[in-house]
Amino acid sequence: MLAPLVWRLPLERLKAIAAQVGAPEPSKAEAKLPAEWASNIRDQFADPNELREWLTADDLRIIGESYTFGTRASWEATHPGESFDAMVLELVFQCATQKKTAAAPKLRAKSTKAAHVEGWPELATSKALGTADAKSLAAALAASFGAGFEPIVRGGQGAPARPGVLERTSGITYVVVPGGKAHIGLAATEKKKLAPVAKRLGEEAMMHLATLAEIAAPARAVATGAFLCAEAPLTKTQATALGAKIADVTPVHDIALLDAKIAAKAVARAKGRLLSEAEWEYVARGGDGRAWLSGDEDPAAFVRARLRGKLLAGDAPFGVFGLMWGTWVDDGWFDSHKGAPADGTAREPRRVPEVMRGGGAPMLVPWQIGGEAMLLLTAHRERRQKGSVPVLLALDLPTRAR
Repeated sequence: MLAPLVWRLPLERLKAIAAQVGAPEPSKAEAKLPAEWASNIRDQFADPNELREWLTADDLRIIGESYTFGTRASWEATHPGESFDAMVLELVFQCATQKKTAAAPKLRAKSTKAAHVEGWPELATSKALGTADAKSLAAALAASFGAGFEPIVRGGQGAPARPGVLERTSGITYVVVPGGKAHIGLAATEKKKLAPVAKRLGEEAMMHLATLAEIAAPARAVATGAFLCAEAPLTKTQATALGAKIADVTPVHDIALLDAKIAAKAVARAKGRLLSEAEWEYVARGGDGRAWLSGDEDPAAFVRARLRGKLLAGDAPFGVFGLMWGTWVDDGWFDSHKGAPADGTAREPRRVPEVMRGGGAPMLVPWQIGGEAMLLLTAHRERRQKGSVPVLLALDLPTRAR
């Protein structure tokens, strides 16, 4: 699928490309929308890579500069040995720049280790967790995980008390995510509510919503079992403790950005796993079905506040912070949710991750176009075959110690 970057070209240039490739003109009402011209151009190709032959060096310059990468010269000066044009093409097509099709990543066998949810009735639902003694639960969890874990309780003082465990070696804290049911994906009713917001934010946001309506559908009911989730993506310190080679870190909070292969190794060393897409969105929607990671708060104000504060400051769904940066998940990539499991498990998990949930909106601050806000939608998903992404770890429930 063509990323919504090509239509950052001037309208007249898009019209010229449309004429060259034989794309139909949009309706009169849509003829002034670059996104509609880009969509019609895209539809002329079975493989979007074919469009690269019609893009000039000047086209790539405009797209790259509009995406805040700076000029070709300045970018290549700070990225020795890397091509500005190749980087822009990768963003445009969301695939490798080689013409041959890359081999599909190998599947990882689903874990045969049972998540012993039946031994933890207090974690079956948010309601059950709310009536349980958090301190006792945390102690029971730590004892059940064994040596190297200690109990912790987060929240309190007006916020829900959340039991969890600290893994001493890596310094990673995990909090309980209770089981529950949720509607995952972008439903038609949610798209309708978001449409006026997207229109107000501009054409980029409208294009993003149209794309999301395809790849985050159909919406479906998912019943997830309880598990433990790291309270934030791996920080530089934690990733280093796991022996990971860090590509970069996020501004302010030093969240580690890991490429897919290194992320897979870090997950294995942590003896944990990645969240499934369904689990990630279940957490992101926070039990209340929110459409935005920011909840009822204005997305731009939400990001600004988080960038000014500590990583674990403010409210966060289920006590999990940092989702706004985006994280790797376990599932293989599919162009839609059709056929996805209804039990919250990963769909054809990959040995090396290839799907990112969340959009990394803070990496683009200050936002140049209002459409960056759409990256904070809880339904946002994308395939990442290159680049580095934060890692959010999960643990299955252990057998309960007696």
